[in-house]
Amino acid sequence: MQKLRVDDVMPLSEYEATRPAFRAKVIEHKKQRRVLLGPEMSLLFEDRLTVLNQVLEMVRAERLTRPEAIADEVAVYNDLIADDGCLLATLMIEISDAAQRAIRQRDYVGLEEHLHIELDGERTTARFDPKGIEPGQISVVQYVTFSVGERGAAQLRDLAKPARLVCTHPRYGFVAELSENTRRSLASDLEKKVD
Repeated sequence: MQKLRVDDVMPLSEYEATRPAFRAKVIEHKKQRRVLLGPEMSLLFEDRLTVLNQVLEMVRAERLTRPEAIADEVAVYNDLIADDGCLLATLMIEISDAAQRAIRQRDYVGLEEHLHIELDGERTTARFDPKGIEPGQISVVQYVTFSVGERGAAQLRDLAKPARLVCTHPRYGFVAELSENTRRSLASDLEKKVD
């Protein structure tokens, strides 16, 4: 997937004028890309639009106008755009109670060995960003990458074949079937674009 460029980021004044419509578009887009995995976890598969939204919101929050400052934000957030043949998701452990959340952060140690995507029976284990894993606990927000290769797009598009997320952690075993809309959106991420 193509990384963002500084000129993809509209000027602050233009963004503020179009923000309600742009955010509505992003919210609708994210609905296709969010997968609930049991009652406590969700994954949002990132792409150029979700990342552009994050950059624009940072530009707005920090009132950035200098091209160098915007370039810095683009460089940071471009890490969330997956490389070719990969899908990248933000995994969130969603527990509102702080004490319970702290318990789960310890309970789910080792999650990086137990989160998979299965496409047509082929299981690929997620690669976790090491910054989200600490001794004795994990962060409630993780960045995970699934390297599904060139076949991933075809496997996602073939609706006759199963596609799902699987968590096999001893304390959190859940399966989430990928919807047709999610599959199409993710398959589009994996298809090589010709410029």
